[in-house]
Formats: sequence, structure tokens, C-alpha cells
Amino acid sequence: MIYGPYNSKGEIWHCDDHDACNGFFLDDGSYGYASTVTFPYIVGCWGPGPVQTTAASCSSSGCGATSGLQLLSAALTSLVALTLMH
Repeated sequence: MIYGPYNSKGEIWHCDDHDACNGFFLDDGSYGYASTVTFPYIVGCWGPGPVQTTAASCSSSGCGATSGLQLLSAALTSLVALTLMH
């Protein structure tokens, strides 16, 4: 299963929430994929995969790659918060 850009708490997925394949384990032990704002964005490989420890060299939007990504994530989080308030 592929999930949207928000985790179960309604927050944008963070790098610590998924592995290098953009996958994560659900509470029932099954494995799913997250759509993220970081490279590889949807499915990076068939997981489960290793913990993501290095940034992708083909994108500046990888986990740990740039501070610009942190600004984008903060902006998206603020936008979601404002949307939920209305």
C-alpha cells in the first residue's frame, strides 16, 4: 500500500519516519510506502530497506541534503495547520 504525504498524526513524513525505500512498518506489522517531499518521493526500492543514512546525489531534496528542505517542510506543516484551523 502507498500512503499519502501525511502520517497518522496528520503531519508531513519526516526522514526518521521511513527507510531508504520510503517504507515503514504499520502497527499490525505490515509494510507500506509513504509519499514524501523528499527524494525518492514515493517508492525508492522494494523494501523493507535500510535506514537512510546518506543523501541522494541526484537530488537536493533528499533526507539530510539541504536546509532548503527543512524550510519547505516547515512551510508545508504551517500550511496544513492553517488549513485544519479553518
